[in-house]
Amino acid sequence: GEQVATFLDKAVERQPRILNPLLERMKRRFAAMRAVSPSNKGNLYNYRLKPAVFGGDDNPIDFQPLVDRLLATMNEATERVMELLVGAVEKLLPKERDDRDHDVINGLKESFFSEQSLLIEKFSTNFFAARQNVANLKVVDRVGTHLRKLAMEACDKAVTSCILSKSDGLSTVSDVKHLILTNVVQVREEWKRMAAAAIFSLVEKQLGTLTVDLTQAGRGRIFLLRQALVGYLKLVVQHYQMHGQPQLQVQLKEFHAQLRRQHEQLGNLCHDLQEMQDPTQLGMEATRTAEKSHQTTRTAEK
Repeated sequence: GEQVATFLDKAVERQPRILNPLLERMKRRFAAMRAVSPSNKGNLYNYRLKPAVFGGDDNPIDFQPLVDRLLATMNEATERVMELLVGAVEKLLPKERDDRDHDVINGLKESFFSEQSLLIEKFSTNFFAARQNVANLKVVDRVGTHLRKLAMEACDKAVTSCILSKSDGLSTVSDVKHLILTNVVQVREEWKRMAAAAIFSLVEKQLGTLTVDLTQAGRGRIFLLRQALVGYLKLVVQHYQMHGQPQLQVQLKEFHAQLRRQHEQLGNLCHDLQEMQDPTQLGMEATRTAEKSHQTTRTAEK
């Protein structure tokens, strides 16, 4: 965004004040070759390449606004998910309802939304912290600090990719200077790509974690969407039990039972698939099938 453009503009402005003195100091072949050797990672004393290319060691970009915008989008996604859950249950309700029923349903919605703190946390405050051991990702206000760290690491990687990795075969000081001068712009372009990729990779990973938490049950993990859907379904069932609509009660209970049966069937299917991956199990299953076939044949002959 605007901050990245400002950072790069300042890098271009400051580059001559840092890079030109570095190149003037580079008179001996030995020092020049060490300056661009991958083993020194561009950090050879008196010949550090990153500050020369980026105009200094600091990265003043504040990534917290980006984090805030992302979390705001996730909050909107939370509301959308809960609306979809509510809509799934409302399809079972009578199509013709009076104003009182509408008021009751709206009240049930508000009650349901207020009780979904775990779902909301997964989408917002705990989005970056889920399955992470990085301290800065466990505190929302410090996520921007971690993103800045990723951007700084991308600076080093870009220098390595665009300059250090091309140092093989150089033989003179002039060759080294030419390598540096002709790649400073490419380093900054590569930095933009690498920094964006690192941040996108983190967000993509956390979205994957969120998807698993929402749609799968497992050790230390609950099936959040199913839990939320059943929770709202129970609220509606309890209301109509109190207000005596037997036909709707039966429909809602059957819907709940179907959910439970489908969940159990999915668990059984996963268990069967895991067993079928075992060669021993496959062999035993084949043997049992063959024995049943022989018995059927012998019975038919008799």
